[in-house]
Amino acid sequence: MSTVPRLGRGAPLNVLVVDDDDGSRGELEGAVLDLGHVCMTAREGAEAWELHRAHDFDVIVSDWMMPCMDGLELCRRARADSSDGYTYFIMMTSLTDRPHVVEALRGGVDDYLTKPLDIEQLTAKLQSASRITRLHRGLSRSNASLKRAGDRAFDAARTDPLTQAGNRLRLQDDL
Repeated sequence: MSTVPRLGRGAPLNVLVVDDDDGSRGELEGAVLDLGHVCMTAREGAEAWELHRAHDFDVIVSDWMMPCMDGLELCRRARADSSDGYTYFIMMTSLTDRPHVVEALRGGVDDYLTKPLDIEQLTAKLQSASRITRLHRGLSRSNASLKRAGDRAFDAARTDPLTQAGNRLRLQDDL
């Protein structure tokens, strides 16, 4: 396995690798670790779903065809679970025909990798994932800051600035 330089900007990504094939999973885990990221693995979709609910992953790289829960169902569940921040989803599979690619993208997949693993493609996909997750984190922080400012403005509009007592708007709200 060739050594690929670590991503230049940003913190390492927290990556979940999901594949029912031990060899593919191990190879992908090794590549992710060689790129300087943190990596956990799961053997199938249901196990990955439990890990996703318990941990904060930036990226999920999942095989499509697995027992119990396939990669597309895992992606759909991750998209429906908006409790945490955004998780970038990369589908890795040998299904490369156009209908499968379109189905995956419509199902919520962000990117697509084909088997066998190409380290340069993985590096590029993880760089894209890093940019997207960084943007989502920034938007989440900005939204939280705007929400706090809006809450302060809401309270200020219902408080007399001199006496700090509730004004007519506060009275109407209370009634």
